[in-house]
Amino acid sequence: MSKADHVIFQQVFDVYKVHQEINGVTLIEAQSQLHEIIMLLEVDTERYPMKVGDIFLLSLAYTLSLDGETQTDYNSLEKKETLADSYEYVRHGKLNNVTTENETGTMEINFSFGDLSMLLKGNPSRLSHIEHENKLFLLISKLPYKKPI
Repeated sequence: MSKADHVIFQQVFDVYKVHQEINGVTLIEAQSQLHEIIMLLEVDTERYPMKVGDIFLLSLAYTLSLDGETQTDYNSLEKKETLADSYEYVRHGKLNNVTTENETGTMEINFSFGDLSMLLKGNPSRLSHIEHENKLFLLISKLPYKKPI
């Protein structure tokens, strides 16, 4: 199985706004380059600094195991090669709720990753395949180029 088989959502995002850091956590606002998905993401910026103009790849996966084995946390695979080896920032969490605005047809998905949260907002055709009841992993890597500010 390839690493891509385990990824259920993947987009390249541009950071366009960074809010003031509070207790090592910064809220970033970003937009996907391809499907006009808006993201609000709380990041542990003491471990993984982010700023306006950063471009990063965001992936969501139900497992980090390359053989598809289910796991309960990131540490359960620490001696094996995992999907996380290809990323710089990894968080384990869950999908909290999904809402769809009938007037605009926009879907919002709220996630929690421990004490951090993420909101994805966009076209339901790009987001509806993310299953509500599953726990998942957030994986991020910055791309080597910057967007002009």
